[in-house]
Amino acid sequence: MQILTHNDRSDLKPNEYLLESLKLRPVIARGISGKLRRRILERNGFTCQVCGAGASEESGCEPGKKCRLQIDHILPISQGGTDEEHNLRAVCVYYNKDKADIIKPASGQAVSALAVIRKLPRDIQLEVYRFLVKKFDKPSK
Repeated sequence: MQILTHNDRSDLKPNEYLLESLKLRPVIARGISGKLRRRILERNGFTCQVCGAGASEESGCEPGKKCRLQIDHILPISQGGTDEEHNLRAVCVYYNKDKADIIKPASGQAVSALAVIRKLPRDIQLEVYRFLVKKFDKPSK
C-alpha cells in the first residue's frame, strides 16, 4: 500500500500520514540490506551526493520538494555494477527516478571528500567553503 508523508506532500505535517490506496502493490526485492544502507547513508553524511542536500532539506535535484534519500548504484547493475559498498551512494529520489543508466559516475574521491565535509559541524563547513572560495576565486593568469 502507498502511504504518503510530509516528505511526499507539502500539505501534510510531520507525523501525519495519508493512505493513498488500499490496493496492495508488489514488494520490490531489495538486494541492499538495511545495515548496508545505513552504512552508505552515514558514509555520505546523510546527504545527496549529486545536489548536496541533506535529508529533509530542500532538494537541489527537485527544487520545492524535500530531499528523500535512497541508495543509488554509481555504475548501474545493467552496466556491470555491483551491490558492493564502493559502488553505492546516497542520492535524492528525484535524481534517481529519471536517471535510467545515462549518468556517468562522479569522481569517487570528490564524493568521499564531500561526505567527510558534510559530517563536520557547520562552522567548520563554512571555514572549508571560505577557503575554497578564496583559493578558486583568484583570476586565472
